[in-house]
Amino acid sequence: MTKHNISCIFCEDIRHEQGGKISLMGCFHKALKIPTVPCELIKLCVHITIVLDDDTELNDASVRLMLNGKERAEYSFEKNSIEMVGHDTNTPTHIIAGLQIPRFNIDELGTIDVLVTVNGQLQKAGSLKIISDEAHPPSKAANDPRPVVRRRTRKK
Repeated sequence: MTKHNISCIFCEDIRHEQGGKISLMGCFHKALKIPTVPCELIKLCVHITIVLDDDTELNDASVRLMLNGKERAEYSFEKNSIEMVGHDTNTPTHIIAGLQIPRFNIDELGTIDVLVTVNGQLQKAGSLKIISDEAHPPSKAANDPRPVVRRRTRKK
């Protein structure tokens, strides 16, 4: 069984710039902190890169977004719609996909997993932990509206 190099980045927006550049805006690192549960994100984006071996013929590919094991979104690639870079060169063939999911509802804390299937083989591309301010309330000092005043004293 061939294991492909698959990775993903979670972010708030994916922008396609002039000159073929892609900008990922508001990237999440390890965790997404939400104010309350339930919560609706305006948009959740996932940038996925799939690198295939030179000798791998791509027949089908799909992506599933799971929240605590429950499917929340799915996208299947049509073979004729995939732009494969490097297929006739010495570089590995790779697929780059940007998924943008509007109005993503989060009804429980946990983990978002990205599962990618290439030619019938399932692999996990990445995960994002969902945490809440409710679960991790700020300290009492952080809630105190009075400013913190530190006085310096002079030694005589």
